[in-house]
Amino acid sequence: MKKLSLVVAMTFAVICADAQPNYHFDVNNDGEVNVTDVMLVVESVLGKQPSYRPITVRVSERPLTHPTSAKVGARRAPTITTSSLETFYLNMMYQFRNRWRSSDRSETKKTADGTFENNGSWPSNAPDESTVHVFAYKTSYKANEQPFVLDGGNPYLQISTEESSSDQCDVLVAKTDAIYDECHGVIDLTFDHICAALQFSVIKSSSLENQQVEVNEIVLHQVKKNGKYMLMDGTWSDIGTYRDFTLQAYQAGTANAITVSSTEETLLAKNADDLLFLIPQPLNPMTKGTPIADADAENKSYIEIRCKIYDSSQYYVGSATNYGSVYLPFGVNLSAGHVHPFVINIGTAIRDANGNKVI
Repeated sequence: MKKLSLVVAMTFAVICADAQPNYHFDVNNDGEVNVTDVMLVVESVLGKQPSYRPITVRVSERPLTHPTSAKVGARRAPTITTSSLETFYLNMMYQFRNRWRSSDRSETKKTADGTFENNGSWPSNAPDESTVHVFAYKTSYKANEQPFVLDGGNPYLQISTEESSSDQCDVLVAKTDAIYDECHGVIDLTFDHICAALQFSVIKSSSLENQQVEVNEIVLHQVKKNGKYMLMDGTWSDIGTYRDFTLQAYQAGTANAITVSSTEETLLAKNADDLLFLIPQPLNPMTKGTPIADADAENKSYIEIRCKIYDSSQYYVGSATNYGSVYLPFGVNLSAGHVHPFVINIGTAIRDANGNKVI
């Protein structure tokens, strides 16, 4: 052991001292010349299976389904495609000594030729002829956070959607099975968009043609924000924690509100489009005329519109100095990978917090 350590140390010293641009001392192609490269050389000399086996990934995707009514353009919460995907993470699950094991999360980055190189290694404990389950994902989690949970061979991602659309991230997931003897570390992945996307615009009903409608903020209430995405079968479970999601707020801009037209829809975004990514789930609308306190107690979904509605003689909602809130029921069955477009029609159907008609 002492002789081997001495050989390794001497070899490493020679490599570091003599490395020149024309020689490939970076054996594992990780951008550094270090002890790992030396150990790979030693393993090769001793005839051992390399402990580091590089991973290369080729990617494709199944894009979001856009209905004809969706307006596709620049978004505050942008859809990630394979052309815009620059990095994602991998976990690999395999059996070793009759127990499920998983590799540590490793980062995969795009290369100049359009493929992706991973900074991890094919699991050294996984036999070359055995199946390894490969899970790839792009989420809003930070580099030091780990959404992957092995759960005894039934792995899942813990997903939580951000409550402001401007802070959101499209969530992509891919799964495949690979055998090293067949792929030699080259993996093909097809990504799916596992969340549902909502697109909102607002218009004024012709019934309010003679009134001015200024909208300051629009909030979607009673939506579940987190859940487990089961990686083996692509289903969701344990969806919970009701939260409110701000569709649009104008306080930070140069204008404090938008004036809503009765002839043209206004998209709720700073740019041409806005996508709000949510966990797939049914949103059950509150019954028209229900007090908001009851809707909250029953977890029924609704839209709150902070606005001013007025004409030359009076304010119907809000005042000259303050915005008031009006409400509309909202219901939809949110499907993964689909864009759901909605037009919020501000008219005589709007109600106050007690469920009474405003106009």
